[in-house]
Amino acid sequence: MYQFRYFFGVALILIGLFLGLLGRKLWVIAIFIISLILTIGIILLIFYTTFLKENTAGWVAWTVIGCSLILGVVLGLVMTKLQRLGAAIIAGWGGFMLGLVLNEAVLYLLENTYVFWCVCIGCALVAAVLVFVAYNHAIILATSLVGSYFFVRGISLYAGGWPNEYLILKQIKAGVITSEPWTFYVYLASILVATIICAVVQYRALARMDEYEKHPYEKLR
Repeated sequence: MYQFRYFFGVALILIGLFLGLLGRKLWVIAIFIISLILTIGIILLIFYTTFLKENTAGWVAWTVIGCSLILGVVLGLVMTKLQRLGAAIIAGWGGFMLGLVLNEAVLYLLENTYVFWCVCIGCALVAAVLVFVAYNHAIILATSLVGSYFFVRGISLYAGGWPNEYLILKQIKAGVITSEPWTFYVYLASILVATIICAVVQYRALARMDEYEKHPYEKLR
């Protein structure tokens, strides 16, 4: 599927821009998109770490992707109806992305699979809980981070130099992980800058909303 990287690159860039700049304003659509991508990502991760191999026949891989896409659409639609849970998912995935970046930037030195998953899951849980404490802040920061990650990740499919997350996990399990290339830290700095820019844009948009729009939970009561 490497030959389709240019298509996926464009898709990631566009999705990243949408989530990063409009994630809070159009939060129901953001819930659907993130639920869809998260479902596909989890299914592919499970299948490729258990049943499928890198040399699996192309039609098998596309069948798995097609089925996960259908399931993702269904779950995405369900999440738009369960908006509190959907909001927690958005923030949780933002936390997971933060944990992933932390692992790739620093914690890979520990070469420990348990640390990898504990950090990622821990960040996701903390971010999800914050939704119920500081809703707008959690959503804005989460969508800004996730959107920036996708945007930069999409660019990396053209420019190269981004370490593959799946291969990193395999290296951690094998205990042979090496230091990250310098290009990764350029991408990491780009994600940080993009996150700040997106958050500023979204906070300005939030300031222009009326009080009813700022507290969408009121609509569910």
